[in-house]
Amino acid sequence: MNDITDKNLIYFDNAATTRSMDGCLEILTKYTFSDFYNPSATYNKSIEVKKDLEHARNNIIDMLNAKDGRLIFTSSGSEANNMVFNGLSLPKDSKIIIGNAEHSSVFNVGRQLKSAGYNVCFAPVNSNGQICLEKFENLLTKDTKLISIMHVNNETGIVNDIELLNKLSKKVNPNIIFHADGVQAVGKLPVNLNKLDIDLYSMSAHKFGGIKGAGALYVKPHINLKPFIYGGGQEFNLRSSTENITAILCMEFALRKKLENLEINIEKMKNIQKNLNNYFSKLNNIRILTNIENCSNYIFTFAMKKVKSEVLQRILDGYGILIGTGSACNSTKHNLRIADALGLSNEYKHGIVRLSFSDQTNEEQIERFINIFSNEYKKIYSL
Repeated sequence: MNDITDKNLIYFDNAATTRSMDGCLEILTKYTFSDFYNPSATYNKSIEVKKDLEHARNNIIDMLNAKDGRLIFTSSGSEANNMVFNGLSLPKDSKIIIGNAEHSSVFNVGRQLKSAGYNVCFAPVNSNGQICLEKFENLLTKDTKLISIMHVNNETGIVNDIELLNKLSKKVNPNIIFHADGVQAVGKLPVNLNKLDIDLYSMSAHKFGGIKGAGALYVKPHINLKPFIYGGGQEFNLRSSTENITAILCMEFALRKKLENLEINIEKMKNIQKNLNNYFSKLNNIRILTNIENCSNYIFTFAMKKVKSEVLQRILDGYGILIGTGSACNSTKHNLRIADALGLSNEYKHGIVRLSFSDQTNEEQIERFINIFSNEYKKIYSL
């Protein structure tokens, strides 16, 4: 059986999840079998664990260049996104603007709120998944209370100009609460929350080398959230539950390691993206969905004409190449929603393929992928 440590295996689905960094195992072992104490207890061993937790919290805040505010630890990015909508006590007549290509943990909450009577508007995106600026501005009104736009689109990798969108929003209504889903941004591009100046920001550890089970929501001081989980009062009384100390400390460790070599790795990913773009741009029956001039360099997405992406996925799996066919958190119905949002015709909407990379991705893997894809492409289109 192929394993991700197998040199013959090529893993191109890092937007779904990443391999945890090696140092996480040491942290996991230490805080599971040695320093396993509940950080809410009052004896010295627990107090030390609590100090480690708060140290990790402060470090993450510093690494994200957040001048002030709180970092609420959650179990995932999806939970952090849900905490925004469930934690804000918005009047029933509130206007809420959400991107129409958002992750399901935002989009589906928006649909639920709309069915409950809230005035929820979905901001259109262009063919790369980026918010259409003019149409977004047309949606802004003085009664807008909440906006949620993803920083990096998890399907195409396109980067939304969150700083600009926030400024435009606050010009219309300074009291608008602006949330950004940063799950595909943190650890993949420089994130400066002080510069973005937004109110809420979500992230997920397993997307950048942490372990599954930890996410976080950054909250500005003036934002009042009601408790998401009631109980013992952990996480500023917003999310009661014994903290997942191992996942939290792995999150801090992984982010620190990612940022140490971020610029070098971004340049490496740019070259990989450029090579893929050059290759696919020469092929018929292929539509490139990633604009490599304005995107996370860790994602490259294309669509195949009259071919279901699952077919290519199964073929490449036989070669030990693992690719994504859209968000791993979602169903086919969701993938069609994204295809419609991107304006794909019926010929292409079932053929979305997402290649997503890690810092370990190399040119040799890309070359092998291209060689194998070229052969299969000829078979598929009878060339």
